[in-house]
This record gives sequence, C-alpha cells and structure tokens, in this order.
Amino acid sequence: MKKGQRPKKRRSLYLVMSVGEKGNLQLLVMFLSILIISVISLYFIRLSSKETGQILTQISRCERVQDKLGKEESALKAYLTETTEANEKALQKACTATKAAVDELPYDVTDIGAERYARTWNLKNAYETYAGQRDEVLTDGSPISRQYDLLGLFDYLDTYARNLTQLTVEAGGSRYDTISPFLQYLPYIVLIVSAVLLLAASSVSRSVTKTIVEPVDLLVKDARRMAEGDYSGGDVVVENEDEIGELVRTFNRMKKATKDNIETLEEKQKLETALREEEAQKAELTHRLETTRLDLLKSQINPHFLFNTLGTIASMAELEDAATTGKMILSLSNIFRYNLRASDSFTSLTAEIQNAKDYLYLQKMRFGDRVRYEFHLGEGVNPDRIEVPVFLLQPVIENALSHGIAKKAEGGRIDINATLEDGALHLSVKDTGVGIPKEKLDRILEELHSGHTGHEVHIGVGNIYRRIQQLYENGSMTIESTENIGTTVTMVIPQGEKGNDGRTKDDTDRG
Repeated sequence: MKKGQRPKKRRSLYLVMSVGEKGNLQLLVMFLSILIISVISLYFIRLSSKETGQILTQISRCERVQDKLGKEESALKAYLTETTEANEKALQKACTATKAAVDELPYDVTDIGAERYARTWNLKNAYETYAGQRDEVLTDGSPISRQYDLLGLFDYLDTYARNLTQLTVEAGGSRYDTISPFLQYLPYIVLIVSAVLLLAASSVSRSVTKTIVEPVDLLVKDARRMAEGDYSGGDVVVENEDEIGELVRTFNRMKKATKDNIETLEEKQKLETALREEEAQKAELTHRLETTRLDLLKSQINPHFLFNTLGTIASMAELEDAATTGKMILSLSNIFRYNLRASDSFTSLTAEIQNAKDYLYLQKMRFGDRVRYEFHLGEGVNPDRIEVPVFLLQPVIENALSHGIAKKAEGGRIDINATLEDGALHLSVKDTGVGIPKEKLDRILEELHSGHTGHEVHIGVGNIYRRIQQLYENGSMTIESTENIGTTVTMVIPQGEKGNDGRTKDDTDRG
C-alpha cells in the first residue's frame, strides 16, 4: 500500500451478491430448515408409532384369545346343558373364533423371545388337545364325567393364556422403556434444531432487509420529497455493491443534476423578473414561461429518471451475465417509454403487440407456469402497416390476468389473435380464467353501453370502449364469458375508415 493511502474497508460478501443470489439464498435456508425439522419429527414419530403399535397389537391378540376362550366355554356349557340347534350353532361359531384367535398369536422366536415362544407353544398345543377331546365328546356322546373333564381343561387353557398375556405385557413394557428416552428428548431436539435454523433464517432475513428493503425504503422516501419539490435532503448512502447500490448512486447523481438545473432556472427566473420590472406585461409572460418550464421539468423527473436508471441496471445485468434480469428490466423500460407517448393517439399494431408482449413477459416472470400466452396473426395481417389506437391490448390483458387467471390455483392461458375480416381488424384477447357470472356480465355490458364507468367496469376497459366508439363509426368491442371456462374480449378496428380525429390508415402510411 502506498504511503498516505487509506486502507480499504473489507466488504461483506453479502454486500456484493446480486439481488437474485440473495433471494435464492433466503429460499434455500427456509427450505433446508423445513426439511430438517420435518425429517427429524417424521423419524421419531414413525419410531414411536411402529414400536407402540407392535406392543399394543400383541397384547390385544393375547387378550382376544382369553376372551374367545371364555365365550367358547360358555357356549360349550350351554350346549352340554341343552342340546339344541341354536346352541350347536353358537358353539361352532365360538370354536371357529377361538381357533382364529389362537392362530393369530405371534409365533416367531426371533421376534417374541424363547420364553414367550414356549408359552405360546403350550397354549397352542393345549388347545389342539382340548379341541380333539371336544370333538370326540360331541360326536360319540361321552358320559357326564368326561364332559366335566373336558370343561376342566379350560382352567389350563385360561392359565396358559393369562401367563402369555402377562409375559407379553412385560415384554411390551420393556420395549417401551427402551424407546421412551428417545421420545422424551424429542421435543428438546426439535426445539434446539428449530432454534438454530431460526437463527440462520433470521440472519439471512436481516441481511436481505439491510441490503434491499432499507435502501429501497430510503429511495422511496427521497423520491416522495422530490415529487413534492423538496431537494434539500442529502444523498442516500448505502454500502451495497450490487444492482441496488448502483441504483442508489445513479439516483443521487440524477437528484443532484436535477437540483442544480432547478436552482439555475429559479435564479434565472428571479434575475429576469428584476431586470424587467418596468415592462410588467413582458415580465409576467416571461415569469409564466419559466414557471411552466420548471413544472414540466419536475413532472418529467420521475419517469425519465426511472427508465434511464432501468437502462443502466439492464446494462449492468448484461455485463454480469444475468440475462433474465436484463430482459425483465428492458421490458419494463420499454413499457415506461411506451407510456410516455402521451401525445400520440395512434400507433402501429407492431408497437402495440410489442408493448403487450413486454407486459406479459413481466407477468410470466411473476406468476411462472401459471401464466401461458401466445400471439397469433392471421393471413394478410401486416402489423407494420396496420394502425390502432394506443394502449388497446394491455388494459384488456391486465384484466384477464387480475380477474381471470390469477384467481385460479392452476393458472391459465391467454391467446391474442389478430385477423382481417371484411376490411376490419379483429383483435381478440381470450383467457381460460374463472370467467364472469352472467348477472355480472350483464351489468358490465349495461355500463359500457350507457357510457358511465361504474362499479363493474374498470377505467382501462371503459376507456378503450369509448375511444373505439368515438374514433370509428363502425368500430366495436364485445365481451363474451362463461363461468369457470373463460372470457373473450373482441375489438373491431375498421381499416381505411376515417375516425373522428380526421385520420385514416392511409394517411398514417403516407405520413
């Protein structure tokens, strides 16, 4: 470092990241936070539900065996007491249910252990022995003593079943004690991970706020003061080295140049007023002229500053290889420049379509795949030689997006068609949005025909309808819509017909 040279202040990496990179980083942190918390919670919930589910299922099957044995014993006693067809059916049903319950018992030594396996084998073997004796007693009509012996086997079966249930409960308790510590620590683990991720997300969010939101907020406040004619404030100061930083520095330069220009005009106005005090009429005329120039300059500061600044940012985006960002900024700049053509009532169809494409491209970047669109030119349509009123398509497309497609979760499609029919240009904007209910459509058409913009008709659409009616004797605009299917707006612009301003398409071509 050279002698006397001040050391450069180290810049944070976040200050030199582009706006898109900052947004992507914030989305990445949020996504990872949600993913990590979800994975941890899902793992522990699945572990808990799997283990407890197995324990409860095994206990339930043991208890079911006890219950079915009790019902079979009652059915057997009833049948031996009174041999009826109903008791016989009840006994058969009880036997089938008991057999099914015994067969459902867990019988895998690797899963239930050697002791439970032995108890289960005893129960199954004892039940098979009992079932064989039961069938013999019921078939050959054995004496009462043997029937009592058969009923006595239920004591052994019940004992085996109770012992098996007790062992199952104890085994389930042991398994639950094993996983219980993990479940107890689950809330703390989730809380700690959530806190760490929240701190990371908060850090990224604070950086976004400091490097994007705060500078933009300062620009908005300073721009409002400029719009009110106050240029006394100092420069907006930020440390950013990204697009926002360049925007702020360009804004400061524009503000200083504008302030100097205005101060020069004001000084010139005061000087000329003092020199021409004796010529009152001429001085008054000069004063009004300078005041008008000053007001005009102030009124043009914001739009000119805005699209000039956008042009600067677009050039930077191109240099930084941010093609999408550059294209978006150029589209927005084209729209502003198109809007400044306030003195022109007519334009070529090419320019009008390009303005609509720029607008739809920005909306496409905003809504993504939810918005799809296409332009179609019919046979014989030469957009360079066809003249239309300015701002004809964009307000209609904006209505289709805001009130049609944006209200559908899956989005929709917009088709813009231009055809020549019977010497007239037919421009249609068709969307696949939510459509307009019939009652509301009737009110819209009524307001359009009456010439009064009311609650249903928006200013842009009403303005288009009135301009077509005023400029063309045979011009028209129609609206067709079906609820939940979509809406089509068709504008008919006669070609070669002289409008109320005295101009024709041929006049424009010659001019």
